[in-house]
Amino acid sequence: MKYSKLTLTLAGGILTALAIVAIIAVKAPMQEETENNLYVYPLAAGGKTYTVTILTDWPNEPKVYFPEFDPVTYFSFDFIGPERKQFYFNVTYPNSLVGEDVVLIWKYYPQNSDLYTISGNGTHRSIYMMFNHTATVEHFEIRSAETS
Repeated sequence: MKYSKLTLTLAGGILTALAIVAIIAVKAPMQEETENNLYVYPLAAGGKTYTVTILTDWPNEPKVYFPEFDPVTYFSFDFIGPERKQFYFNVTYPNSLVGEDVVLIWKYYPQNSDLYTISGNGTHRSIYMMFNHTATVEHFEIRSAETS
């Protein structure tokens, strides 16, 4: 009789442990952790170097650059790759780069200011936005509102 109770207790413990492991194994892929990546870009124009940073959950390094024909009126950044889901970015740049009053352009169209958040500290501005990556290249620009 002692062996039957012990056997039942061990069997119950093993089944409970297996159930817990199964639950963890099923839930783990659903709780995919988002990796935040910080990229730093020095952009040089007119004898000055401006530092632009991008914090994003995009898995590849974005491309950040000045236009070839008229640097320091705006800068561009592209998210390139096949991923098809929602991502975010937080771009920080010095106010002296394009000014404090700016417009965010996505795919060559000015975005409604309700779609992104601008914050600043007197010397730098940050723009935060969630976007759906649906094309191979998602192109953004930050332009001075005065030149847009």
